[in-house]
Amino acid sequence: QSYVICEYPDSLLGKTVFANFNTKAHCGRSLKPIMIGADSPPLVIGMDAGRNPAAVLGQVQGDGRLNVLAELWASNMAMDEFVARKLLPLINSRFAGLRTIVILDPAGFAQGQATDLSPAKALLARGLMTVPAPTNNIAPRLAAVDQLLLAASGLLIDIEHCPQLVTALLRDYIFETGRNGKLAETPTKAHPASDLADDLR
Repeated sequence: QSYVICEYPDSLLGKTVFANFNTKAHCGRSLKPIMIGADSPPLVIGMDAGRNPAAVLGQVQGDGRLNVLAELWASNMAMDEFVARKLLPLINSRFAGLRTIVILDPAGFAQGQATDLSPAKALLARGLMTVPAPTNNIAPRLAAVDQLLLAASGLLIDIEHCPQLVTALLRDYIFETGRNGKLAETPTKAHPASDLADDLR
């Protein structure tokens, strides 16, 4: 059942972060971007800035719903390489002609120790408009996703193009249970589940 319809039992390690998420209400297949020339809504790309970069690509529909259309992730890869090898080819193949806005973790605007090129500068150098996320505070970011999940038409994820994100929301993105039986206050970091879920926030 887990592999066929992407439904999983509750994690034995803790509590899923987004308990309101379910595939029947929040997943679709073969979702298409709105592409009507200059009036098309922009492609919004949530990105994480670490050495395990990840991206979630979505578009807000006319009724306000966020359609999540694609996911990307990599292990131990610099941002510039990730953009050149993964992000730009995907944009050019599936979303050519759409305006793009990258919403980056605020930490991505800090200069790295090993290079003068911050993740934000690497994105800007590739012609991608990049702005910092409004906050790095976890509470309002989690609340924003829950608000989408509870709305009548808030969030729809393409299960075919975002399998890792769906799995993260259903099973792997959790508040882990400690040895004392209490839940952690922040979600467990596990690549790529936490990276993709963080990008959705």
